[in-house]
Amino acid sequence: MVGFNDYKIIYAEDEAITNLFFTKILKRVSKNIYPTFNGKEAFEKYLEIKPDLIVTDLNMPIMHGCELIKKIRELDRTTPIIVVTAQTDLDHLNINLLKKPIDFSVFQRLVKKCLTNENDTNIEDELKIQEIVLAVM
Repeated sequence: MVGFNDYKIIYAEDEAITNLFFTKILKRVSKNIYPTFNGKEAFEKYLEIKPDLIVTDLNMPIMHGCELIKKIRELDRTTPIIVVTAQTDLDHLNINLLKKPIDFSVFQRLVKKCLTNENDTNIEDELKIQEIVLAVM
């Protein structure tokens, strides 16, 4: 059984400062964070490590986040994916979608919920109150 701090998380974001910031937040959840800067890099890392969770932006160079998600879903329908974006027209993807701006405490709780399948009865209500869209996995 994987210890909570041992989960493998890929984070894909092309903006260096945002990538660094989210990586620091994710390191509060697990020591195994793999920051990547485009969809191609993230997909290669996915194939290499088979992560427990993927957190991605959509608008990235080389490979868009939607293409990344589609390629992963062709191979794997179960690994949770959280998309952090300003876009909201993505109901067709099998993802958790967080609309910017983000409440980082809610983000951390959603990450933990995705990793542990913990039943956090309040998180869906908090997401709705903050107008954050949650697409059910």
